[in-house]
Amino acid sequence: LAVAEKLPPLSLGGVECRLGPHESQVDLQVHLPRLRSADTVRDAFRGAPIGEDAFHRWLTAAPEIAKTLPGVWLEYDLVGGAEGRGTTSGGEPLPNPSLFFEVEGEAGCPRGLAGPATIVQRLGLAEGRLLGPFTEVLSALPIDSLVTHVGVMSGRPDRAVCLRVTALSLDHVTGLCRDFVALDRAGEEEVSDLLSRVDSVTVLLSLGEDRARIGIECFLRQPPAQADGGWTALLAHLGQHGLCTAEKAREMALWPGVQRAAPSRERLETPGPAPLPGLSLPGYIRRSVNHMKVVVSERGPTMAKAYLCFRHLWLRA
Repeated sequence: LAVAEKLPPLSLGGVECRLGPHESQVDLQVHLPRLRSADTVRDAFRGAPIGEDAFHRWLTAAPEIAKTLPGVWLEYDLVGGAEGRGTTSGGEPLPNPSLFFEVEGEAGCPRGLAGPATIVQRLGLAEGRLLGPFTEVLSALPIDSLVTHVGVMSGRPDRAVCLRVTALSLDHVTGLCRDFVALDRAGEEEVSDLLSRVDSVTVLLSLGEDRARIGIECFLRQPPAQADGGWTALLAHLGQHGLCTAEKAREMALWPGVQRAAPSRERLETPGPAPLPGLSLPGYIRRSVNHMKVVVSERGPTMAKAYLCFRHLWLRA
């Protein structure tokens, strides 16, 4: 809550939870919708940990881009030792967020713009040695793929530049794994097995100064609480490969639900975690498992993360 207490009211957010043993880090994600007024956003985030570079460029240096993009996700790595801006009420340093800018339109190109490469250059997301390799990666993507987000991991030392890519065939996904992290034969078989268990995937490509990373984001259409399939089955599969503990799998099953966003904090459904603190506006908070991400190295999947979403839904008369 140290970061959340510094942020303005937002209706959509989530947390990233690492599922493996001895991995307790939880990252906070919040969504800021399409920019209407730079002054309004700047006022809302005054005193908040938003970073000093790309976020401000988004607000001021490139307003024609800022008003075209559907929105931006801010991700706070909630781990000690990160550089920060400002402090909490208790004096603890606040981390700077990583920024993921949404793009829209054919082939991931916002209307009237040249696409992800232009966004990266105008907002200064990739500089120095990273700009050339980033452009090469972008040009090597399958022609039918769509870039949905471009970002910079500004909360991390390597400041990796990221592309989130969708509309990929399963062959394209395994091909990107081979090209990006030199996936070996055994690793390719594990990735193919994982892909056969999900309904759709997106790929997150991260290009840093020292290394490249790839994450496969897994989506399901089945209800998350379905006992004999859905997330339960996928979590069991990850557990068999040492990527998810049994305790965390049980906790994931308790997350989906709905609760009243009212001073009484009246619960509408059980089981589930305790109500989110500080809710006083009318409406409901809907909790869901959005997707799972598996990080891939040359040996195959090496880490799994769950992305838990919460959305404030207002009632209409």
